[in-house]
Amino acid sequence: MKKRLCLTVFGLSLAAALAAFPGSAQAGELEPGGNDTKAINAELEDTHYVKLQAGKTYHLSNYITVNSGDTIDATGATILVDKAIIRNVPTSTGYDSTSGVNIKGGVWKCSSKNKGGWKTTSISFAHAKNIKLENMELYATNYQGHAIELVACKDVTVKGCKITAQGKPVKNSVEEMLQIDLATPRTAPFLESSKLQNGKASKNIYVIGNTIKGSRAVCANYAAKEAKYRNRYHENIVIKNNKLTGVTAQALSLYNTISGTVSGNKIVTNSPRLTESYSDGCTIQYMGKVKSTASKSKFTISKNKIYGGRNGLNIYSHSSSKFGKVTLKSNKIYSKKGKSKALLISRVRKVSKKGNKLYKW
Repeated sequence: MKKRLCLTVFGLSLAAALAAFPGSAQAGELEPGGNDTKAINAELEDTHYVKLQAGKTYHLSNYITVNSGDTIDATGATILVDKAIIRNVPTSTGYDSTSGVNIKGGVWKCSSKNKGGWKTTSISFAHAKNIKLENMELYATNYQGHAIELVACKDVTVKGCKITAQGKPVKNSVEEMLQIDLATPRTAPFLESSKLQNGKASKNIYVIGNTIKGSRAVCANYAAKEAKYRNRYHENIVIKNNKLTGVTAQALSLYNTISGTVSGNKIVTNSPRLTESYSDGCTIQYMGKVKSTASKSKFTISKNKIYGGRNGLNIYSHSSSKFGKVTLKSNKIYSKKGKSKALLISRVRKVSKKGNKLYKW
């Protein structure tokens, strides 16, 4: 790959050079070459900014590694990937390892090596904050992987993206295209030290205006096989104005999440497992005990169309802990088991219902 503009031109500053030659390429703009991964990583290390050219095709043989302050604008470009797309390499906790990364645009899809999609994570961030992923099209992960994985992250926005699992669905798979996770040895085995596997959960995650289809579409995960971390909880997960489709499990699952908003979405689960929660359209569940302060937490679920098998919307606690206040307003909720099964809600301290309609699907 070749850089289109050097940092100085005949002794001029970068800004002066751009003014003197208005027809020249932008700083950080790259054209396709023999080793696109290496060139993108080098440019990010040098300037923290990369712009891929609209209409051009790039090839990634390995991860793009991002650090604090990095921006990639791939608007209009096509990027062929061999398994990996983007990751940070965390070295500290407290959400402070990487901050201020922005990725925009691009059609990111499988190279000729595997048209059926990769069983892997395409984009991952851990112990990071202030991350924006916008207007990306992600077609590289199959039904057994994650397109985006957020581990112990804070203040993340995924907006205007199109994410579709590749290949054929796998029976009873529960893997999600967008995973909101916590950092434990089992949930994040790729983290290189026990210091980083500290059980930290995620907070302030905004999933807005996306179209996502997978075994699951979106899931806030919990430590299913680690009792030590069973009582760790995500906070303020916002799912708004999306179209979410689950093929073999719930379209939207929010486990161990003490507060959030689900609003303006179309949520559809097509799982045939009609006697199990895996066929619910949207499930919000406590899997462990919650601190007493969580009794004041709030969930707002409004203006959604939710289609499920066993239940449309299922809010339930598997422990003695109760949800705080849950507001249900102007939702249309469907169940294949009938109108009476469309909404299941229990172990909530205060429920406010207004203008909801229940249907058999």
